[in-house]
Amino acid sequence: MNSMRAPAAPSDPLIEPAFVALRDLFTGPLAQVSFPDVDAAAVGATVDELCRRAAALESARAALAAAQRDVAMAEQALRDQRAASIEQGQLALAYARVYAKSDRALVASIESITLPKQRAVATPSADTARAASAAPRRRGRPPKSATASDETTNRDSVAAE
Repeated sequence: MNSMRAPAAPSDPLIEPAFVALRDLFTGPLAQVSFPDVDAAAVGATVDELCRRAAALESARAALAAAQRDVAMAEQALRDQRAASIEQGQLALAYARVYAKSDRALVASIESITLPKQRAVATPSADTARAASAAPRRRGRPPKSATASDETTNRDSVAAE
């Protein structure tokens, strides 16, 4: 057996078991058989390359997942810092307005600063509640069910007898 062969378990979802079986066939019972462009070395090399590329894909997927987690964490850190900056900026502007009451030029420069508004974080439960409240509600008395009206009619006819 080739010691440089990339391991490929038949349970690997990226490698069909038929390729592993083909390699095993050409490294086992057909090891001494050679066809044009097909022998144990060629089949083994092709399947080994397939296994290496599958491993590279799995590695890239793991790196992508880690990068996506890093991006999500960085986005959350940016949102948190933005909120803190807005809060601190609003406080700073409030203090500056009080301090600059008598200085028209300073008041004008303070008033020219417009901080962004805090962004509301939409949660699935808030979206669901908003959608439910936006749905028009039926007005008036709920309709009687057909079975309830039949029972009332039957009771009235029995009482009349």
